[in-house]
Amino acid sequence: MAGCGKTYLLSQLSDRGEQILDLEGLAKEKDLIFGGLHNEDQPSQSYFESLIAKQFSSFDNNRIVWIETKNIRIGKLCVPQELFKKMCTSDCYIINLPMQERVNHIIRRYKYFTEDFEELQSRLTLLPKYHPSRKISEWISLAEKGQWQEFVEELLVNRSDPIYTRSQTRHNHGEKTSVVDLDDLSSESVHRCLKNMIEESRASVSEAISNE
Repeated sequence: MAGCGKTYLLSQLSDRGEQILDLEGLAKEKDLIFGGLHNEDQPSQSYFESLIAKQFSSFDNNRIVWIETKNIRIGKLCVPQELFKKMCTSDCYIINLPMQERVNHIIRRYKYFTEDFEELQSRLTLLPKYHPSRKISEWISLAEKGQWQEFVEELLVNRSDPIYTRSQTRHNHGEKTSVVDLDDLSSESVHRCLKNMIEESRASVSEAISNE
């Protein structure tokens, strides 16, 4: 879910020598609200696919590749069909973080909306296609008053989380789904979480190979 530090966790996995594929980074895609300033255009579909292929060519096929679950569409781009099918049927980790920690993480990471109300308001006005105008007005009012904690939580509960839940229900068909509860995104919590995930995933791969 948004604000759980998935991109940060991917980078930490990479720092630990794990193979990661950052689709959002390759696609240069950012969430409309919780995505910072959009200073770069997305690449073409063909170039996006070439970046993915180049990344995979550098991987060891006998090792795990960590990918953040996405819809098949990332902005104007599409994840290649075969890759997306593989993602949907692979083992999955769902990261849970307390709401207050998610809110704090988003406010720390995406400072633009606390510093540029006009930019934020212009983005919020693009949402009526998906949300009632009354709700949009409430969000704009919270932002105008600088009530950032309430603003972020409102958007998480009423916008981001339902989108994520629908996507998981529709696309996650792997044999194993594990829920990982993080207390916070401190280095200690992250280290403990990733250590367990890496050990568990390697054990699963070893078991699968031995059963072949």
